Amino acid sequence: RLPHGNDPDNTSVVCQCMKLAHIEHLFNRRYDTLSGGEKQRVHFARILAQLSAHITLDSTEKLLLLDEPTSALDLKHQKTLLNFAKQLAIMRNYLVIVVLHDLNLAAAWADEMIMLKNGGIRFTGTVEDVCTSEVLDEIYEVSTIVLKHPTTTKPIITIDQY
Repeated sequence: RLPHGNDPDNTSVVCQCMKLAHIEHLFNRRYDTLSGGEKQRVHFARILAQLSAHITLDSTEKLLLLDEPTSALDLKHQKTLLNFAKQLAIMRNYLVIVVLHDLNLAAAWADEMIMLKNGGIRFTGTVEDVCTSEVLDEIYEVSTIVLKHPTTTKPIITIDQY
């Protein structure tokens, strides 16, 4: 929490963030001894600790950029992290940009998507507009099948193996 200087609440904020990231049990472990998923959760806790002083601000200039934050995380921790990011967007007016290669995670959590190809933006729009077989086939140069989730109706993407 270097930007927060000698904030007397540093220890309690860090402990609270560790609890939110489910890493309290790692408190006395060295970072270089952690698994990939544990390291990812430590980074998540670090983000929470940096944001903690700003979460209650009413500024409209709040941005959270997460680059592959769910890599190496199991399903429970993917959901925890993406739920938190979604709540920052909804409840605290953050613009949250998440880079994900897992299309099903992106489709399940995003409001809008940007699809890149060859270093440039190729498609933008709502999840439903972007997650179509036509768009995905062009982007990934592979035949896809897009289904609807039975309860959320969000797209579920799979590769057409035939």
